[in-house]
Amino acid sequence: MLKNILIKCTEIMGRDDLSEVLKNSSDVDLIENQNAQNDVLRLINFFNYTTNYVAENYLDLMFNEKLKTDSEGKLYYYNFCFAPVRIFSIISESGKHIQYEITPNYVLTKSPHSTFSVTYKYTPNECSNLESMPDFPKNFNIDILCYGIVSEFLASKSQLVESEFWKKKFLNRLFKSKLQRERRLKSTFLR
Repeated sequence: MLKNILIKCTEIMGRDDLSEVLKNSSDVDLIENQNAQNDVLRLINFFNYTTNYVAENYLDLMFNEKLKTDSEGKLYYYNFCFAPVRIFSIISESGKHIQYEITPNYVLTKSPHSTFSVTYKYTPNECSNLESMPDFPKNFNIDILCYGIVSEFLASKSQLVESEFWKKKFLNRLFKSKLQRERRLKSTFLR
């Protein structure tokens, strides 16, 4: 859960005060110390920022769902389970790929009141409370996310040297993890 990830981040930074607050809280609104509450909210925002950055640039989080168009043939993004980054295919109930147009708020088809199977790359839904369960692959190394969150948090506190250290570590580990996934994939196809 998000709370455990944030505790890990505070431990990396040596912020025992925030770590204690997180361990003893189940809701951000119940944190009595205003400074601690602000720091926890900041950590949650940086968690959301970092997960979106990683999902958009380094992971291929794919989802397929059935959606129905409105009377104008539109599939609104707010009806999707996740925020789509890229639409890969829209297939009719009869199994045919259909043509579509992407706009900032919806996907336009030429088929009103029709149901389609939509496959898309997505970013995880944002977490807003400590009990949230992040939508991230089980095999992804959470330490990498923590490095990115710590980097952003320290930068927000004007601790730029420390922030740069963690940012380099974040990007280095992220790049290495992507290379390892690609190597495993290529070796599978070479046999």
